[in-house]
Amino acid sequence: MARVNELLRSLLGPHILEKYPTEDLVTIVAIDTTKDFKHATVTITATDNLNQHLAALNRLAPELQRIIKPRLDFRAIPVLTFVNDPEAEKQIHLEQLLDNL
Repeated sequence: MARVNELLRSLLGPHILEKYPTEDLVTIVAIDTTKDFKHATVTITATDNLNQHLAALNRLAPELQRIIKPRLDFRAIPVLTFVNDPEAEKQIHLEQLLDNL
């Protein structure tokens, strides 16, 4: 499963940069593919506007799936769902608390 997740990560990264140019840094933290390869959860972080980026990438997901389909030798291409990294949110919150001291 780790190999599939890494393959998806390597395929998605450049296409996200191409199809979704942004001034904010958007990073793929992890990809978790289900055992049947029908769904893949893509965890991201962003330097700013995280919810806006999540919404935009989830709208872009069907196009990204079509783009990577020829590169994957799977019967079904995973449905991509972009989510935020809860650990990154905790870290940002802690940094804000420290800044307010």
